[in-house]
Amino acid sequence: MNPSYNNLQQWLQKPALFESPVVDYIWNDPWIASKMLEQQTDGANNLVSRNTSFTEKSASWMIKYLELQPGSEVCDLGCGAGHYTKAFAQKKYQVTGVDISTCAIGYASEQESAKQYGIRYQCCDYLKGIPGGPFNLITLLYYDYCAFSPEQRKQLLQNIRDKLAYKGTLIMDVLSDARFRSLTESSSLKFSETDGLWSPLPHFNLKMLFTYPQEMVFLDKNVIVTDAGNKEYLSWYCCFSPETIAGELQNAGLRVRSVFSDIAGTPYSPDSHEIAVVAEHL
Repeated sequence: MNPSYNNLQQWLQKPALFESPVVDYIWNDPWIASKMLEQQTDGANNLVSRNTSFTEKSASWMIKYLELQPGSEVCDLGCGAGHYTKAFAQKKYQVTGVDISTCAIGYASEQESAKQYGIRYQCCDYLKGIPGGPFNLITLLYYDYCAFSPEQRKQLLQNIRDKLAYKGTLIMDVLSDARFRSLTESSSLKFSETDGLWSPLPHFNLKMLFTYPQEMVFLDKNVIVTDAGNKEYLSWYCCFSPETIAGELQNAGLRVRSVFSDIAGTPYSPDSHEIAVVAEHL
């Protein structure tokens, strides 16, 4: 049988739910990590992190909404290049940034803001533990929580609760049930001569979107085919209603205080494609 036929048949097959859980192979692939850092520091798009304008707006809202005192301990999980850590540090908070990407942490640590404000950066997997604490505020932003399996989410929330001070606050955002309802399964094939996100070599990108309605999960699957070989990248996204995210937080000992449509404080709407949650340590 034609090997190409076999390959296509395999690549187009819908994986079992969370068949390959999230690990650090994407974030610490030297090429992909460097391209993601370029997009984070560009500040003009929302491909890897939110654009500069929204970051400034949302950081200002969080700071005003929480009314934390100077010296409060703040931890940004999945801090990337350090956009939010800098905004928090400028308000005289004691700030820790945590990320699994050595590339992003290395960049953030070398910035003048890190040296000026004494921001502490830690490269580690927050599923295995969160350094420092206790924290008055922990942030988990840009849908990081959505990427994990139920078991991973349970462990992450336990790690967060363990490092929150009593009455400490967690702010997180997730993709919504409205976002899930907007999706349709699809596939596409593109060829790139240039040094795109997935490979520095000329490559084909077979991109597929799969949905899992019962669990309200979707999968962004990318198969990258170059002259040197093939690689598969699976990115999972779980979507939530206000009730389902509140239930997971409650089970972890965290109580939802407020719900918004985004982390800039936009009032909640059932039609919003994202949900921002403010929760506290019980």
